Amino acid sequence: MRFLTVNYQSVPEIGRLWASLAQIPGTHELWVVDNAQERAALQALGGEGRLHILDAGGNLGFGRACNLGLQRLWAEGRSPVWLINPDAWLGSGAVAAVESVVGNAAIVGTTLQDEQGCPIFAGGRYAPHTGRIWEEPSDRPQWVSGASLILDLAQFPECPTFDEDFFLYYEDFELCQRYQRLGYPLTLVPAAVYHAPATVTGRTPVAKIRWQTGSYLMALHKVGPPWALLYRLGRIGLSGYGKPPAIAQAQSAGLQDYLNWAGWGHPRTA
Repeated sequence: MRFLTVNYQSVPEIGRLWASLAQIPGTHELWVVDNAQERAALQALGGEGRLHILDAGGNLGFGRACNLGLQRLWAEGRSPVWLINPDAWLGSGAVAAVESVVGNAAIVGTTLQDEQGCPIFAGGRYAPHTGRIWEEPSDRPQWVSGASLILDLAQFPECPTFDEDFFLYYEDFELCQRYQRLGYPLTLVPAAVYHAPATVTGRTPVAKIRWQTGSYLMALHKVGPPWALLYRLGRIGLSGYGKPPAIAQAQSAGLQDYLNWAGWGHPRTA
């Protein structure tokens, strides 16, 4: 299996991921798109020629970095690619569970659990009429998490990619919606995939709120009806009242980011 992850100040976490792959039977490769110019530290993880590093030339965000890796792997062959967060790792039976369903769907997501084995993701839902996007256990999810997502390249006539308008957050939701509308099936498989959410983005919680807000509105703009977007714009515009100033300012910045992207706002000066 070919694995693809993105590094941004997460070398120790990638070391844990690589160690988990080394415990799984079979020959697996880990491709790392390096958003942080930490090649030397990544090379020190070893890998015996099965850990490959691609220099992104800067911090591209998640989706663009994944696209860089996907295009390289597309050129290498059409076998499946398992996108996995750097702060995730695999347990026993995870690869076998995925391999049992690859071929039945172009996009395969996995369940996620925390370090104690408690479920933290088992499916994503979307209500177009209200713009609500949420996580809920489902046998037939409408989207799956990009923290552990397999693309069966053999089922695509061209290399599948994320929308590069997204820097962080909701790019997985948009990808799932876009390719399902084009007729590519999606499924979710229970698997022993562990995740320590926000290990990196949690270091900058205010910036995280800004990215989440702007990306959420952009996702609705791209895939949903306009009335749902307008409804959510109103709710977000009013939701800052009564919140701590840093959170309110982050939401406002995310809202402004979206308005600027959509051509409805004035560029921020600070």
